[in-house]
Amino acid sequence: PYFDVVDPGRQVNLGDAADLAGVTRDDMFALNPAFNRMSTPPNGPHRLLLPVANAEPFRLALASEAGAARLAAAPEPPEGWTPIWSGARRGDDTERFVLYKRTP
Repeated sequence: PYFDVVDPGRQVNLGDAADLAGVTRDDMFALNPAFNRMSTPPNGPHRLLLPVANAEPFRLALASEAGAARLAAAPEPPEGWTPIWSGARRGDDTERFVLYKRTP
C-alpha cells in the first residue's frame, strides 16, 4: 500500500499536521480533498490520509506532548473562561473570531 490512515482523535490544523508529518501542505490537501478548510471538522471525522513512509513518524510525533500541542486547531481557553460563538460567517477563519466569556 502507498497510503495509510491516521486518526489524530481530535480537530487538527492541517498545515501543522503536514509539517509534523513531513509532507508539504499541498500534498496534505491533495491527499485529503474533503478537508477544504485549514482544519479538520470540530466534531470529526479527523482521519488523515498520509504516505506510508510518513504515517508512523506522524503517529509517534502525535503521541509526544510537543507534537500534540503543535496540532491544536485552536488555543485552549484561559482557566475560568468559556469559548462562545462570535458571529463568524461561512468561510471566515474561525480561529480569529473566537470570543471568551468568564465562567461563573
